Amino acid sequence: MARIRGETGVTVAAGENIGNAGEARRAIELGALDIFQPSVTKIGGIAAAITIARQHGVPLGAAIDARDGHMQVPQRPGLGIDVDEAVIERYRVVS
Repeated sequence: MARIRGETGVTVAAGENIGNAGEARRAIELGALDIFQPSVTKIGGIAAAITIARQHGVPLGAAIDARDGHMQVPQRPGLGIDVDEAVIERYRVVS
């Protein structure tokens, strides 16, 4: 992932299969990701994910929104994104 990131300039959010702090540190030190996006069940919980991201100076994936030690509850229904219907229409495959 570090090579892809380096050669393409694409921002990489990764970490879903990282299982502990050591693996996270290695991925970050190798330059394999820009945004740490772990599975909180694999990494040891929300607090562990936040701690790892802060210790290594990388942003935490958008799926986890914590401020002042508290999780933020979404105020709107849905996935937290706005779907661009024009893009959907542009790439629609008609069968």
